Amino acid sequence: EKEEIDDHSSLSSRGGRPTDDDNDNDNDDDNESMIPISEEANSNTLIRQPSSNTKRQGNCLTSMEAVQERNYLSKCSCESHLATQLIDRTYSLSVERLFDYLFGENDFVNAYHESRRIKDFHTDEWKINEKTGKRERVCTYKVSVTAVFGETTICSNEKQVVICELSKSHYIVDTEVRNEGIKYADAFFVASRYCLVQLGLNKSHLKV
Repeated sequence: EKEEIDDHSSLSSRGGRPTDDDNDNDNDDDNESMIPISEEANSNTLIRQPSSNTKRQGNCLTSMEAVQERNYLSKCSCESHLATQLIDRTYSLSVERLFDYLFGENDFVNAYHESRRIKDFHTDEWKINEKTGKRERVCTYKVSVTAVFGETTICSNEKQVVICELSKSHYIVDTEVRNEGIKYADAFFVASRYCLVQLGLNKSHLKV
């Protein structure tokens, strides 16, 4: 009983203020709710601890949620584009999925080929050019067209080069189509540039 009275008297004599030991205990409690961020974390990484997802087992923190913040581009990095613009639209797709729709093997590409009367389509695998370090491939196909003197078939050879690419950000692809089977076909080629840019989580822009 005497020891208990002394404890109360010592507390009242200090004006009810906790001791340094008490402060240390409080700081330990506060430190338990803090999540250390390593030196490798960058400005685009936000680590937070929602109270609903955090559980304590003794003095150990058992779970935390890491939220990644990504900075999206607002447009492609091209300094200039070709004279004629064919497409300038935004789609509710990731840039990877949009790239696959345009340059992959899928139902969309097959339907496009059928609508343009493209047949005997063959494409090589993407390969890295040792000189440029860029991905490229060659596609060959035939196109049936109606000419003045009747229907004819054009044989096309299309070279595709990925000029610039970054996963979940952007793709820039240049194409050159050279034709055979029509008059003066060897005097020109058709050049195109595809600019694919991811604007948001499921939002990408295409300019051709």
